[in-house]
Amino acid sequence: MRPGERNPLNPSNHTGNHDRRRSYSRGAVAFAALLALLLAAAPANAGDEKQEDSVSPDAQSTENLDPETLDIMLRQNALQPAVSELYEAHLAEPAAGFTSISFEGDGLALYYSGTPTARMEGAIASARRLGPVEIKSAPYSLAEMEADAAAISDANARAGGNLQSVGMRYDGTGLDVERLPVDAERRILRTTNQSTLTDISTILSGLSLSVPVTVSTATEEVNILASRVADTSPWNGGGRWES
Repeated sequence: MRPGERNPLNPSNHTGNHDRRRSYSRGAVAFAALLALLLAAAPANAGDEKQEDSVSPDAQSTENLDPETLDIMLRQNALQPAVSELYEAHLAEPAAGFTSISFEGDGLALYYSGTPTARMEGAIASARRLGPVEIKSAPYSLAEMEADAAAISDANARAGGNLQSVGMRYDGTGLDVERLPVDAERRILRTTNQSTLTDISTILSGLSLSVPVTVSTATEEVNILASRVADTSPWNGGGRWES
């Protein structure tokens, strides 16, 4: 991450594939936990002059981070209590207008559809005592995008479609739907002895959705074994919140 870059804290994702499985996750990037892991990976005597010229073999050690990146992480870590204030308010009323939280500039951006509720206004006031919080208008809420994403995934499962994933845009502008890569679809047809998979565009045409949807064809197949909760090589697990 570089200063000014957006880092959405609660990206949600629906996925669907040929064997009709659907996975769903939502949460926030736990920078506090990540920082703790990084600090724990650093040698206890990292401040000694003899250690200054050495480089830790651990790729996650703070010794291998450039000062600018580490400074960004420390500033974002300091904002975690503010993130918690806002996200807890969302969890208390998940059907309200909350869309996402992201690190932007030196503070937080709360994307919200409509007027924040009294509970959210209270959380915003508390969060602002901890750091800058900017309210940004979102066309659609997380709840609205989740509902449509679930409808797409369910319809794909019923129709035997070629949906690979449904992604929700952090700014609430809609959904990004990906169909399986061509090679992956051909492989599935060969292994299942099917003649065709229903194209996701056809499936979408039969649905009454509330949010805009962009459809594209994936360039590579999603590895469903890679997960935020996977903490074995070659993946590094992360934190997540669930409601």
